[in-house]
Amino acid sequence: MQISRFLDFLKGVKRVSPHTLRAYESDLSAFHAFVLEKPIECISKYEIRSFLMALYQEKLSKKTVARKAASLRSFFRYLVLHENLEQNPMDLIDPIKQEACIPRAVSKEEIEILLNAVDPSTFMGLRDRCILELFYSSGLRLSEVVALNWDDISLDDRLVLVKGKGNKSRIVPFTLTVKNWLNLYKEHPQNGLYNQGVVFLNKFLERITCRSVDRMVKDYVKKAGLSPLITPHVLRHSIATHWLDRGMDLKSIQEILGHESLGTTQIYTKISKTKKEEVYKKSHPLALGKMQIKENE
Repeated sequence: MQISRFLDFLKGVKRVSPHTLRAYESDLSAFHAFVLEKPIECISKYEIRSFLMALYQEKLSKKTVARKAASLRSFFRYLVLHENLEQNPMDLIDPIKQEACIPRAVSKEEIEILLNAVDPSTFMGLRDRCILELFYSSGLRLSEVVALNWDDISLDDRLVLVKGKGNKSRIVPFTLTVKNWLNLYKEHPQNGLYNQGVVFLNKFLERITCRSVDRMVKDYVKKAGLSPLITPHVLRHSIATHWLDRGMDLKSIQEILGHESLGTTQIYTKISKTKKEEVYKKSHPLALGKMQIKENE
């Protein structure tokens, strides 16, 4: 079946994350069911348009519909390139335009409150502090943090080899603070001998999962009394925004974050601009138009 072969291609050749693979499988299975398992080579733009229209009628967000359309676009492109499909019906479908979503960013003060919510006197506390520090210090993705091995990290040089999306690698720096926390964690007696070089372990001394880290961050966010909207990805957005505010150029931010396109990185200019406008409105006496003019006596 073409869908199965496409998923194998994504997993084996493109090396997409398990989360991305599940999204493709869900989107394509839903489409295949919608067209009543009609042979793929017989599908036209009309079936695709009907499918997308049905998604809108289900009150799905524009972002969700756009993602499902992107899954179909990638699938049919694969069929043209690898399975001799004569024409890509998605070429006849206009891309779904959506407004750029400005990701949330939190302040340095909120970051400090979150970090201080961790008790580093325990092995698990040390681990959690290192993970949170890496999110904010180096802007790593959740999947990149859990995949780290000690061979990827040079503590002396304060550099980490990150295996990112599409199996692309990059070198990312980290702070002296992160180096110190990693040293403490690595030298802890509970950092078992049978972890095969894995950096972040669970209580069974096996590689921690993305789900466990996500749950851990939520617990600390709640403990710190911060917004429940703060996630590992928000921490990544936050350091990118703070880098920009401090004068780092977009190209450097792109390389550190591992963005394939500079256009993706440019979203942080919008976050920075929004933050500056908020501060301006709160600080400037004329910003709200409420300044009272004192008459001369």
